[in-house]
Amino acid sequence: MGDWRSARSMRILAIDSGHVSYTDMDFRFGSRDVIIVPTFALDSRFMQRSSYHHDFTCQATATTDIGTVRTLVFSRYKIESVTVEVYESHSGSLRLVLEQEMERTSATGARGSMFTVPWHWTEFVDKSPDRYWFQIETVDMSGEIYHSELRPFSINGLTAKVSWTWKEFQVMGCQWNQLYYPIMWSTLAFLFSLVLVPQTSLTFFENQFMSKFLSPKMTRRSS
Repeated sequence: MGDWRSARSMRILAIDSGHVSYTDMDFRFGSRDVIIVPTFALDSRFMQRSSYHHDFTCQATATTDIGTVRTLVFSRYKIESVTVEVYESHSGSLRLVLEQEMERTSATGARGSMFTVPWHWTEFVDKSPDRYWFQIETVDMSGEIYHSELRPFSINGLTAKVSWTWKEFQVMGCQWNQLYYPIMWSTLAFLFSLVLVPQTSLTFFENQFMSKFLSPKMTRRSS
């Protein structure tokens, strides 16, 4: 997916065993020789799913889906090594707790390759959705080092809070399908009030005027 005409940006979307992940690229600052798309672990800020907690509690499924770290790497040159780095956040700083080299599991002739590595995922089970962060480091044949975006993950399937700008909230943070009925009924109530309030006010002022107009006449007749 891309917005090339106005933003020169592109999003690569990957689906891995039902897990959806993506990487955004901005080509206004030039092209990239290496593109890294981590497919697991998932970014706990954006790409969790409703059945993720069930996968975590179901041991048989969890061993298959969350038992390995996986990433796609697209490169112009040959990739020499791919490493996953896991950090633990503590008091605003990050501490490296895991650094492990990954193995290529797809054909070597493809421009894009899948790299995986088994890990002890139970060590990262935590009640906080952003305690652990990870990134992928790649080194190509020229010795250049590239890193993916540092992102939080939650093996438990918990969702981290996201600080949105107003435009980001409108596009990605707002659940418009859930707001459809509240917005519809609020709009109908507002339109109904536009009709009802003037009519009620007019009736009220007419009654006030008639009472003031008829009151002196009734007083003179009674006298």
